[in-house]
Parts: sequence; structure tokens; C-alpha cells
Amino acid sequence: MSARLRPLAAVGLAAALALAATAPLAGCGKSSSPSAPSPPDGTLADVIALIRSATLPGSVPPPNVDGSASLIASSELDGVHAASALFVSGVSLLPAGDVHVRVNLVPGPGVADLLLDQITTHYQGQLEYAYTSLKSHPLGIELPFDAASWHEFKVAGSGQVPALDDSVRSVTPMAITLPADGAAAPRNADLDVTWSPSGADTTVYVAVQVSSLVDTTKTAVGVLARDGDGATIVTAAQLGLLPAGSAKLGVARFRLTYRNVAGHKIGMACESTRLRSLTLN
Repeated sequence: MSARLRPLAAVGLAAALALAATAPLAGCGKSSSPSAPSPPDGTLADVIALIRSATLPGSVPPPNVDGSASLIASSELDGVHAASALFVSGVSLLPAGDVHVRVNLVPGPGVADLLLDQITTHYQGQLEYAYTSLKSHPLGIELPFDAASWHEFKVAGSGQVPALDDSVRSVTPMAITLPADGAAAPRNADLDVTWSPSGADTTVYVAVQVSSLVDTTKTAVGVLARDGDGATIVTAAQLGLLPAGSAKLGVARFRLTYRNVAGHKIGMACESTRLRSLTLN
């Protein structure tokens, strides 16, 4: 068995980070489409690019994601709504047949099932799969984020992934109240982060992450807090790992639940992210 994927830096939405950053994949047990040609070996960068292309740029991954599980997610970032899915088994990002998300019709009223785009890349001569709404709908899809609506997904299934028809309850967007956009943040002091409104739902969490724009490989470890806390900190010990200069703060409110479908663990997530610019000094 040869090593294939090593732990990576944060690459985007909840699902993306879990699968790319926490799964030390090893090169045996790989499955691929029987009709696929024999492609040339791809690179690790191709896999990272595939995962990133399925997610909203700047989304913050929850630190408590199970990297061994598949994940289906709805996401919102500054008013852009998207859906994505990654189906994992050991070393593989698997095909799952058609994957749909239920969306609102515009003009309404009514709803319809929207087929997610299947995108692929080669890695070590085989295919890796991801699903996203962003390829055909880069400006977003119609999903309500109000903590009352449920985002429904339908997975046709394949030989490797079971069929699924399930939903995750949405979350509401928030406002970052501290720090201010463009604030200066000393790297030798804790950074206070607050949001409003804070919620009373104990199944909803908030993840906070600071990423360097000077060295994009550098990211402060994500902080996990209860939504109802309304506040948390990024420690000086974490900020001190980043270089001085421009950085991006991401604060994500999310709900994450898991299902066991025919022995296949699948997470279902909904998240809403807000971004702020920082200057680390």
C-alpha cells in the first residue's frame, strides 16, 4: 500500500476539510467507474482542486467533522447559497449516481429537485468524484436559511453508495459584531470574536477560523463554540503561528447530524458563514 493523501490544510466547507484534512488515505481498496478510461496519474493538487470546486470559497469547516464519513451540505456565504456532496469510503471519493437538492422555484410558488453537477478528477490513474451546485449555478440556488426550513437531498445511489432521501434543518445567518472588518489584531494577544444574534438551539454550533493571506498554507486551528455563547476567542498561541500581514476571519454557524445508511456513515450539514478582513501585527 502506498500513501496517497496526507493531512492537508483547511480547504473550504465542512465536508471538504473533513475529507481532505483528516483522512490519511492509503492506496488500496480504490474503486472507480468500470466504464472509465485508463487516465494518467493525477496529483494531490488535482484532488484538492476538485474538493475546492465543490464548495463556496471562504466557507469555514467545523472542527468536529468526522473525516471518515461522507458528507452532504447546504451552505450560505454572504447571500450565495449552494449545495455539495462528497461520498467517501476509505481511500475513495465515490460516485453516487444522481444527487438532487430540493429548491424553491423562482418565480414561485413551488419547489423542484435540482440535479447537482458531478465533477471528477484523476488521481493515481483513477477517478475521484464530487457533487456541487456551483458549476451550473455559480451565483447561487434558492434555499431558505431560516432555522425552520429543511433542506432535502436525494441520492440515487450506486454500487458503492446507498440511496438516500433525507434532510437537514437550516440555520440562520448571523452578523459578526467583533472584530470590525479591517481591524488590526496583535498576534501576541487573544482575538475576541462575537456574533449576533446568538441562538438557543443546542444542536447548532459556531466555528471560527483565521487564515493568512500572506501565506495561504497557514491557518489558525478552528475554534468550536456553542451558538448560544455568542462569543469565543482565537488564542494568541494560534495567532502567533500566522505571519504578520493580511488575513481573513471566517465565522460559521452550522448544524451537523449523522445517519447510518446500509452501513455507510453520512453526515448532513447546513452552515452559514461570514467573513472579515484582518491585519495581523
